[in-house]
Formats: sequence, structure tokens, C-alpha cells
Amino acid sequence: DLIEAIKRINSDVDLTDGDINRVLSELKLAPASMEGAKIVSRCLKHGVPVKLERERTVKNIQLIDYEHFERNDFVVSRQVRFRGYGEIRADIILYVNGIPIVLIECKSPAKPYSTIQEAYDQVKRYERTVPELFKYVQFSIIAEWNARYFPNTTDGRDTPQERWRVEGVEDEVDAVIEMLDKETLLDLIRHFIFVREWRGELTRVIARWMQYQAANRMVERVQKNLRGEDDKRNGLIWHWLGSGKTLTMIFTANKLWTLNIPENPTIFFIVDRIELEDQLRNEYEALETSLPTLERIESIRELIETLRKGKRGAFLTLIHKFRPEEIKTLIEELERIERTKGEETILTRRNIIAFIDEGHRTQYGLLAAAMRCALKNAFFFAFTGTPIAKGRRDTYSHFAYPERGEPYLHRYFIIDSQRDGHTLPIAFTSRLLNKVGLKYSGEVSQEYEAFLESETFEDIEDRLDSSAYKKIIDFLVEHGALKEIPEEYKPQVRDRIARKMNKIKVYMEKPERIHVIAEDIAKHYMENLDGKFKAMIVTASRLACVRYKKAMDEALRKLGVLKPEEYTEIVMTYMQNDPEEIQAYQQTLKNRYGRSKETSEINKEIIAKFKEEENPKIVIVTDMLITGFDHPQLQTIYLDKPLKGHLLLQTVARVNRPAKEKEVGLIVDYVGVLEDYEKALAFYEREDYASISQSFQNMEGLAKEFERLLKETEGLIELNKHIRGGGG
Repeated sequence: DLIEAIKRINSDVDLTDGDINRVLSELKLAPASMEGAKIVSRCLKHGVPVKLERERTVKNIQLIDYEHFERNDFVVSRQVRFRGYGEIRADIILYVNGIPIVLIECKSPAKPYSTIQEAYDQVKRYERTVPELFKYVQFSIIAEWNARYFPNTTDGRDTPQERWRVEGVEDEVDAVIEMLDKETLLDLIRHFIFVREWRGELTRVIARWMQYQAANRMVERVQKNLRGEDDKRNGLIWHWLGSGKTLTMIFTANKLWTLNIPENPTIFFIVDRIELEDQLRNEYEALETSLPTLERIESIRELIETLRKGKRGAFLTLIHKFRPEEIKTLIEELERIERTKGEETILTRRNIIAFIDEGHRTQYGLLAAAMRCALKNAFFFAFTGTPIAKGRRDTYSHFAYPERGEPYLHRYFIIDSQRDGHTLPIAFTSRLLNKVGLKYSGEVSQEYEAFLESETFEDIEDRLDSSAYKKIIDFLVEHGALKEIPEEYKPQVRDRIARKMNKIKVYMEKPERIHVIAEDIAKHYMENLDGKFKAMIVTASRLACVRYKKAMDEALRKLGVLKPEEYTEIVMTYMQNDPEEIQAYQQTLKNRYGRSKETSEINKEIIAKFKEEENPKIVIVTDMLITGFDHPQLQTIYLDKPLKGHLLLQTVARVNRPAKEKEVGLIVDYVGVLEDYEKALAFYEREDYASISQSFQNMEGLAKEFERLLKETEGLIELNKHIRGGGG
């Protein structure tokens, strides 16, 4: 039982019976609520803090021995009764050292009305009936011919059901049995189950199987390297968009920090969008992990100071703060310190971990080279939601080992994500292309074709003055952080692209063109989505956003919407030297939301309302929210921006999050990009392209297939009538 386990596990502590009773009291007195679950979770992971009677010091008395799993008692009990507001009888309870940790509810496949959903509903009734039990129980498993697991609450609220997968194991029940392996179970309790607090609401979070596998592969990589068993220091993680990469990073960082691997580390989370910065910080702060307070690096000066001092802890920064000019000066300074004083600096330390979000996007240019130069001995783990493009194989050279049979440290395919229910297929349809599509426009059709066929990506990076290229590139090449000047940094390449894109942009900003599309969008939304889901209009520029807002207000007013100005909102950045049309809209916006508010604050307010309130129903954007934005109720994107490659995938994947009654995400294309999506995605290897294309469904093709199946069904019905009527 628990008392004997406490004595055995804490044999090096001089415990009295009073000490042990205080441990038990701490657990019993924890309220039968999620607040109590939070206390119990802390005790399971770190032990119960008790002031010892004899030693007069406070020590954490451990409930579980995570280092020697054989010193723990694992007990399985069947048909266990518990009393609370009523009585329940659980099919199976798994105890660790006398503490109920897992509840299993089984249904027979032989009984047609006994389903896995019924098992789930039953467990949720248990939670409401005996909340005291579920402050201890970390997760439940429900099984029929298939199996699911989910984190428990103490109030019966819905929590996501997940499949557990194990390589080489096809049967779901067999896979979930592997999940209950003693070492795996303890690993989950200690490192992969947390209480999450968001806006005053507490719930439990448990890792998905691919998060668990990827995190442990990264931890293993660090361990093996430090032990001298493997010289690999990096890893590339490709998990399809919407699969939970942010949590995977946090799970990994937490396990490394808890195990103190490497010793006294510095952990960097490096992202390339402010939205991703906010998303990661919010998730990090919502989970009660063992990690230190996350320090957000607000300026280039602050980053330089952090690197100069070699601070320990966890830091969040934008890749754009690794400005090559400043990093070059810093590195030269630190190298002088090493030469003259022999002191260790961040250049030589091996206890640095860097997690890079969306590693495909900003890891090719000078910013990334400067980062690798400053953190040259760090462990780098790059995460991407899309595959690496053929023209970007240097991502492999920085983070992966394809020549040694490892293009990815871990990969979670699109088809896996859809099969597991984490994301939905994406359907697309084209509208008005003969009127507004770029391919069919005599003005810009040639520029559009050139855009599709060019090999250059439109990555967002700081644009360095060309006079600074030579000196900085020579420095980065000398330090092994860069092989040659990236193609997109060559001035002639940039100028050529800019000319083509500017011509396209001017065409797409035409008010009469936008007016035609806005009327179509308003009608489509009102007929198909209003009252059910939300939508996003992705435009070619900030000026186009303003013109779309005006056109949408007019179109919605014609359709009888009483307050069209509340129906749609723009989310974008504003600048001091903006054109008069944008400045005028900015003033209107401030009049509506408060003249004293910064536009960044207003943007956050609009995003919060879009997620939580009825209005706005449609947001209008150009660059903001097309990456790193999650909202399950976003069902349709109206696309009026030429995109390709990873930015196209990032954008369309905004609609792939599951929600109630949402079967697919929809892209309505007014550009013609998805009509030519083979060209738009031609950057990817054949195998990766095949995987991506499985996620796209052409609505016209689906309609034809439905029509074919309908006719086939009608034919079968007629045949059946003929047979039953005695026809020959």
C-alpha cells in the first residue's frame, strides 16, 4: 500500500509515523476539484513537502520512484466500487503504490448497442459522481474493438480522445496496452501529463503519441551525445500543421530540465512570427511544468546581453533579433575573452538547447547563420509543419542527417494526423476565375506564371543593405555558419521578384475587382456559414484589406445585415508613412475601439472577439494570422493572395482544425493558385508532394463523385425493386 511504498522509496529519510500521516493528509485534504488535481499532480511528480519531526527541515517525500521503477507497486483491480454523490463501479483501476492512476472502461464488440462512445460518456458520469477519485486518476482508457485514452477532469467536462500508436503494432487495443508498460506509464506521469490553467479554467493535458515519441527522441539525442555514444547534436521534426508542435517543444524542454540534461542548461525557443511568440508563451505559462519562468527577449540589445552573460534559464525570442552585424561584433568580443582570459563563454558551452519553430522558413539566410554562429555548440531541434522543399536542402545539412539515413528525427504524416482526428481534410473550390483570376488576366498573366515557376521563396527576413553583404557573409562563412550567399539575398533576384509582385499587387488592389469578389464572398458566407462557422479573407496587401473592408460592408448591407461594420474586421499592422486611405481607416478603427489604444492592442482585442464572440464573423488579413493561428471554428478561407510552397500550406492549414459538425476546411480561391496547385507545390519531393496532395480535395471533383455514387445508388434501388417485383 501507499504507506509501505513511502517507507521503501524514502528509506534514506528518517521518517516518523507522524511524518507519513502528514503526507497522507496532504493528499486527502486536497479538494475534490481540478485545484486538488493540480496539488496531487505536483505531489506525484515532485513529492509531498513535509517538515520532518526529527530533522526539523522540510523535505519532499516521494510517492513514486522514477529512477528505479521496480521499487514501485503496480496493481490491477477489477470491478472496483467508489462512493461520492452516488456509487460507481469501474471495470479496471490501475494503482501505482496504492494511488489510483488509470481507469479503464471496456465494452463488448459483440453487443451492438454497447459502444466506445458509451464507455466515454460513462467515465464522464463517473467524474461528476466521484470527483474525489479523479483528483488522483490521471487518464482513462476506453476500449471496444478499438481503444482511446483521454485526460480526466473532476467535473465531467469533455476532453479530447486520442489513439495511442506504437511502431509495428496495428491493433489499437494492443497499442494502448504498450502505453501501460511500467516504464512508459511512469514516464507519462512525470513528464507528459500536466494541469493547464487558461483564463481561470483548469484542465488536464496529456501528450499525444507522436508528441511523446518525438520528445523522447530529442531527449535521447541529447543524452547519447553527452555520453559520447553519438556525435549527432541536431534533429528535424516534421509534424503536419495542427498536430501540436508547441506542446511537443514544451514537453521536451520540461523533461530535459527535470532530468538536468544537460546540466544547468540555457534553453532558447526561437520563432519567426509575433503570433507564434504569443502562442508559445501562452501555452508555456498555462502549464504547470518544472521549467523556469520564460523570459521573453524584447530587443536586440537584450538578446546580445543574454548571450554575452551566458544566462541560464528559458528564453523566447524572434529569429529577427539575431542581426548579423551585432552578432558579429559580439562573437569577436567573446572570442577575445576566450583568448585573453581563458573564460568559458556561450560560444564554447555545450549545455544549450535551441528549439526552432517553423524551421523551414527562416533557417536559410543570414539571420539563421548568425544564430548558428552565436550558438555554435548548441543542440538544435527544428520543427516544421510542412516538408522541406527541394531547393532548401541546406535545412537538412543544418538540422538533419540524410546522408546517414535520417532526413527527419521524427515525422508525422498528414494522413496520420487526419486518421487520428487531429486535423481535417481541406477542400478547395475556385470562383470567378474568368473575371478576377490572375491566370486569365491579360494584365498580369505572364507575371503570375513567372511567380509560380520561380524557385525563390518569399521568406520574411530582415533585408540587409547590399553593402553589408560581403563583410558579414565572409565572416559567417569563415565561422562555418554559411556556405554561400542565399539566392534570395542577391540584389538582382530581389529586384526582379519585386517588380513582378508589385505589378500583380496593383492589379489585385483595384477597387472594382475587389467589389466583385466581396459581393460573391458575402453571398457565399451568408448562404453556407452564417451562424455555424467563421471565415477569413486573405488579401494581397494592407491597402487591399482596407478596400475589402469597405466592399464587404457595402455587400453585406445590400444583403440585409444591420451592422455590417461589426460583421467583418481587419487584422493588420499600421505604419507612420501609410497611404492616406490606410491612415483614414486607422482613425476610424481607433474611433470605434478607443483613441488611446495602440493598434496592436486593438488587433489583439479583435482576435479575442473573433475566437470568443459572435462578431466579427469574418477577419480580413494579408500577413497576420496566416501562420500560427488556431481557431477550430474557422472553416473557410477566401483566398485572394498569390501564395506557393510552405506559405500556401501554412495558410490553407488554418482551416484544418476539428470542430463540432465541421467535416472539412474549405478554401475558396479567387487567384487560381489551387487550380495550379501542382505548380504551387512543385518545390517538394515527389513522396512529400504525394502526402500533401492527399489532404486536398477538389470540390468540383467531390461533386462529380457524389453524382456518380448517387446514380449508382439509384440504379441499385431500381434493380432491387425489379427483383422484388418478380421481374425477369
